[in-house]
Amino acid sequence: MKNFEFSLGSLFAQESKSILMRLSLRKFDQALVQDLLEISMSHVNAVTGETRTLTRMLSVERPVVVTSLKPVPCELDKHLNRFTAATAIEEAQKLAGVGDVPRANQLLSRAVQVIENSVSHANSYCRDLVRDLYDCIAGLNKCDSKKMSELMHYMNAYSTMYFLERSNGCCNLLGIENRLQQGAEGACIDSAKIRMEKWSAGYGYMTWTQEEVSEKAETSQQSLASRYLQACF
Repeated sequence: MKNFEFSLGSLFAQESKSILMRLSLRKFDQALVQDLLEISMSHVNAVTGETRTLTRMLSVERPVVVTSLKPVPCELDKHLNRFTAATAIEEAQKLAGVGDVPRANQLLSRAVQVIENSVSHANSYCRDLVRDLYDCIAGLNKCDSKKMSELMHYMNAYSTMYFLERSNGCCNLLGIENRLQQGAEGACIDSAKIRMEKWSAGYGYMTWTQEEVSEKAETSQQSLASRYLQACF
């Protein structure tokens, strides 16, 4: 009997987490369905302070003849691609941090190939993964030493968002390539237009509550700015 315990951290309303697990089993001479995993989840309600525990048993079919799972289910493949992208960006960030940009580029390009050749490559979520990987590649190729810290910030934001499946503001960022272009040309770029052109609906793990609060904050900010200008003039 083996016990594995891990923390998902704080979860906000409407958030969800996906857990990837690889299970390797030895061959059986007789087909059977076996209860192999007992999964327990405990959480504390932040409002009431109440602790709740949910427990479920996972049963696994053990056929005599084992066949490959082809094609891989699209939803599973999507999360495998998520892990591939997040890992590649994190490792590329470390390599770029020590000056090994060529290897960082190779790592990111390999991740793009894996995703583009996968079952779920046409999924809008996976297209966003590929766009962010290409954005990191463009940043590595165009970024000079003065902009390296900004590039590291973007790469960390991308990898953290995909690892944690949590909104961290990426949906409000221009993207590395557009940010570098803005800095070089001194031009004002319409961030809302860029987001609409670049990403699919739902990009960035924003929940509807977060979007609602964000809209209220933006409206309030505009109102305060308007009143300030009226008071000045």
